[in-house]
Amino acid sequence: MIDRSEVNQMAKFIAAMGGSGAETSSDNAKPALANDSVAQMKVILERFYAAADNVVTEAPTDRVLREALVTEPTVNGARIGSWEIQVNHGGKYKQYDVINVLNGEPLAADLLLYEAAYGLVRILNEGGRINSADAIELLRAEQEYANRVQDMVLYRHRLEKSPTSPRVTVFEARYGDAKRRAALARDRVCKLADGK
Repeated sequence: MIDRSEVNQMAKFIAAMGGSGAETSSDNAKPALANDSVAQMKVILERFYAAADNVVTEAPTDRVLREALVTEPTVNGARIGSWEIQVNHGGKYKQYDVINVLNGEPLAADLLLYEAAYGLVRILNEGGRINSADAIELLRAEQEYANRVQDMVLYRHRLEKSPTSPRVTVFEARYGDAKRRAALARDRVCKLADGK
């Protein structure tokens, strides 16, 4: 049963939006207003259900929408379908693990790039396997990135430890090269994660 105050409140909302039925003072207007409100609510609900039907219809063909429907935040990251990406905050850098939701077993651990973990989850949720060409290429690109980051750390350490060494220019060149190659590897991981 609809409370009379709710009907009056709906009439105020309709009046504020420029609709009919602004006057609610007379008792004669209330039944007409209630019928009008019911009709307008019916239109709203029909539009809502039509929009929901469109979402359900588009979900199988729209990857972004399909992923959004099966994604939920967790305490340590996010669950996407049958896989969870867990964030590890140990050390200076965040690292990401891909965990099977059903058995809790890690499939990949200590990935430096979230995009690599996300790409791996995307491949697996779309029916791919860990030893598929796409997954292997993605993991190789992520490993290349991790190696170049390690090189950057090494050469930066050498530069800071021996700023007057005669090999400073070599360290700077190698640091710059590692940084450039790390950026290229990261770009490659991002493209592979998106399925491009």
